[in-house]
Amino acid sequence: MVCELKYEIKKLLDSQQGLEVDKKGKEYIIQGLYKYSLDYNGCITQGKREIKLVVQDDFPNSIPKLYISNYPEHIEHIYADGNVCLATTGEMIYFLNENPSLISFINRFINSFIYTLDWFDKYKTYPFGDRKHGYRGSIDYYLNDLNLTESQ
Repeated sequence: MVCELKYEIKKLLDSQQGLEVDKKGKEYIIQGLYKYSLDYNGCITQGKREIKLVVQDDFPNSIPKLYISNYPEHIEHIYADGNVCLATTGEMIYFLNENPSLISFINRFINSFIYTLDWFDKYKTYPFGDRKHGYRGSIDYYLNDLNLTESQ
């Protein structure tokens, strides 16, 4: 998987000239200016945002971490250290089991979060809804997205 990860990182850097990668131990630290153009139901947002993405070399067995420093005031889902809550752990694990690709992960979770930042900055709401943190968010994901029952 390391060879595939290296290939995907190269592919990402080729398409994102403002990003650089640094390998430190078992981590790839991808950071810099991320250009985006995102479309959700015909509402297009585009721009640039400074990001830092930390990817373990055992990806997809570990979940990448996104750090954002410039974000709208009062937005939740960003921890004190700048690490972003992209989704529930179960949701990301399920996704990575079905799509073990860094590019797919970026398209699904990071792009939607960046879209959310822009949307929240303008409208002070979340375009895709808002899940609670911790076990409440996980329960919501299992019950509503996976259609499981509480006993399951």
